Parts: sequence; C-alpha cells; structure tokens
Amino acid sequence: MISKTLLVVGTALMLFGWSPAIAQTRAAVKACAKDIQTQCGKVQPGGGAMKECMQAHFKDFSQRCQAAIQQTQAVMKGCAGDIKQHCAGVKPGGTRIERCLQTHLTGLSNGCKAAISGTAASGKS
Repeated sequence: MISKTLLVVGTALMLFGWSPAIAQTRAAVKACAKDIQTQCGKVQPGGGAMKECMQAHFKDFSQRCQAAIQQTQAVMKGCAGDIKQHCAGVKPGGTRIERCLQTHLTGLSNGCKAAISGTAASGKS
C-alpha cells in the first residue's frame, strides 16, 4: 500500500509540474505522501484531476509539505534553463539529472546555484 501511495504521490507531483529526477522532488514526495493521500487519495489520476486536487488542497497540506513543494518549484524554476542547456540529452529518473547538474555546477546560472544551495541548506535542519 505504501509503494502505491508513493507512486500516486510521485505521479501527482509530476502532474503538478515537477520533474521526478530532481532530489527535491523525492523530498517533496516523502514530505507530502500522507497529506496527498489524505486530501486526494480518492481522486482517480488522469485528466489533470490529481493536479487540480493538489492545487485546491495545497493550503490544507502540512507546513513541511508546503515548504518542500515550494523549494522544489524554486529549483525547477531556477534550473530549467540549465537543465535544458547542460542536461538535455539526459534521461530523467534515477537522479541522472541531479548528477548532471552537479557535474556542471561551475557552469550553472546563479539562479540555479542559489536554488540548489537553498535546498541543501533547508535539508540540514
């Protein structure tokens, strides 16, 4: 049951606009699994229903989940161009995009570096 929940949550976050290949998304899945299951567990994925449910209930999610989602959004926004430039040929999944970004760390934009470092800092609480 737990792996089914994680699969649904991961799929929901992808539908919400986040890449499953970024470490921050894994943190968001972990932080949000219970919230998404509670608020949207009865929603059948497909046709944007899960995304709509998550957006409608975002304010009902725990602070930890909200923070994880917001951080994931910041990284995706800050690094979108860098991923396209440096990692376009990298197949998503298995932390491959994350490793690609780390390989190109010195060539990343300041916005991407700031987003990544913000994530690293918040993960060391």
